[in-house]
Amino acid sequence: MNQTFTKAMLPLALIVSAIFLNIHNIKNTFSPPPAVRENILNIEGGKVDLGNVTGERETLNIKVYVDKDNEVLFHILPSIVKDLNGATTLDKPIINITNTPPSQAALEFKKRLTDFVNTVNKSKADNEKITIDTLMSNKGFAISVNSYITYDSTLQGKFALLIDENEYTLDKGAPLLPSILKTINEISKETSDAHKHETFM
Repeated sequence: MNQTFTKAMLPLALIVSAIFLNIHNIKNTFSPPPAVRENILNIEGGKVDLGNVTGERETLNIKVYVDKDNEVLFHILPSIVKDLNGATTLDKPIINITNTPPSQAALEFKKRLTDFVNTVNKSKADNEKITIDTLMSNKGFAISVNSYITYDSTLQGKFALLIDENEYTLDKGAPLLPSILKTINEISKETSDAHKHETFM
C-alpha cells in the first residue's frame, strides 16, 4: 500500500513542480525591469534626468583664428582674412582641437602650433624663421577655449554639459603661446572643480 501511494504521489509531485516552475517563469516574465536611477543634472533653465550614468569625461575644444582688424571673434561675419600661411576664412581656424582631455590639451596645442609654424617657415629665409615661442601676427589672433563634461547615460545617451567658454582676442604683436597655455591651465582647473560637484560615479 505504501508503495502504491508513493507511486501515485510521484507523478502528482512532478505536476505540482512543473506548475510551480511555470508560475515562477510567468512571474519573471511580468516582473518590472530594475529601476533606473535618477541622476538629475542642474542646467541653466532647468534640469536633465540622465538616468544611469555609465561614463563621465572632461574635454576641451580649442580654436585659434587670425582675427580681422582685431575685432571680437563671434561678432564678425565670415570673411576672407590674410594669415601667415595665406588666405583663410574665419570659418576655418588655423588650429582646431576638439574633445581633448584637459591633461593632454597643452601638449596637443603645442604640437598643432608647431605644425603651423613649420608650414609658415617653409616660405621664409633662415634668418626670418619663427618658433612657437615667438609666433605673433600682424593681424591679431581670435581664440576660443571651451570645456565640457560629457556623460554617457541611459536616458540621454551622450550629454555634453558646457562648463566654461572663453572667447577673446590677442592684439597684434602679442605672443600666442603663453596666453593660450595660461587659458588652458585655468579652464582645466575650473572644469575639474566643477566635475567634483557634478559627478554621478
